[in-house]
Amino acid sequence: QSVLKRKDSNEQMINAITCLRSAGVHISLDHIFNLPGETKESLGQSLRFYIDQRVRTLSIFFLNYYPGAEITNYACSHGYISNDQFNKINRNELVGEQSYGGSIINTTATKAQIQYAILFRLHTWLPDWIVWFLYKKNIFRLFPSNRIIYYGLSLVCELRGRGFRYLKIIRNLSFTGRLKLRS
Repeated sequence: QSVLKRKDSNEQMINAITCLRSAGVHISLDHIFNLPGETKESLGQSLRFYIDQRVRTLSIFFLNYYPGAEITNYACSHGYISNDQFNKINRNELVGEQSYGGSIINTTATKAQIQYAILFRLHTWLPDWIVWFLYKKNIFRLFPSNRIIYYGLSLVCELRGRGFRYLKIIRNLSFTGRLKLRS
């Protein structure tokens, strides 16, 4: 929360989820991997939250550092990125993707982030106890960090969570640049 400067507590998020669900609104949450200070424990807390709240549509992003961004300055001043990496970011020499890996500062850590992301994606498919078991026993570390597998699983999970209507929305945005919800 302090890194992203979000003021909402978990209790407030739980209350919002409960209210939205009681009104029949579909819940979709976003998760950003590779935040400064992220640990196995903090990721476990996030996974536990998604399990406990029965979140079945989860959009996943990876942090990408940008020149002049407050979080980039924070990461450098707190030792999460080196001065050399900070300078490369500010010269746009270290640009990553939000959808796969983010700014790749450390390839081993990036591989682990993708394995976590696959685990979080599987949470929408597998029984909760299996996902938690995979996390607790570090079995998810055996997952491949292959881009094709990650994107394929992501598409399947998004479709499962949002339905095939999601494909029409993506198609309309991709080809027309307009959001057309009704055909």
